[in-house]
Amino acid sequence: YGVDAPLRGYSYFYGKLKNWLIEKMNTQEDFGPLENIAEHLKTCGYPKQALITIGATAYAEFGEKNYLKRGDEIYVIAYDAANDTGDLTTGENKVVLHQKVQ
Repeated sequence: YGVDAPLRGYSYFYGKLKNWLIEKMNTQEDFGPLENIAEHLKTCGYPKQALITIGATAYAEFGEKNYLKRGDEIYVIAYDAANDTGDLTTGENKVVLHQKVQ
């Protein structure tokens, strides 16, 4: 569904990522798929903590033309590419999230 996204392919880390997040939380407007984050924070009483996650990787060709449906199974896998055995669903040094779409 999505393409492999190596960590070294990301360009924002540490201070640069933190500054970008703060700027988006303060200025992002409700437009297309984006939401007004500042308004959400206000509605929630400006929480002292937040859990920040990255979104989906870019879609593979199949993912651009198909949508998940009930019964589909999905995997999100974090792995060490330097020690990849070829089978991403088994082996050591991997974190695997496997879900069935409800």
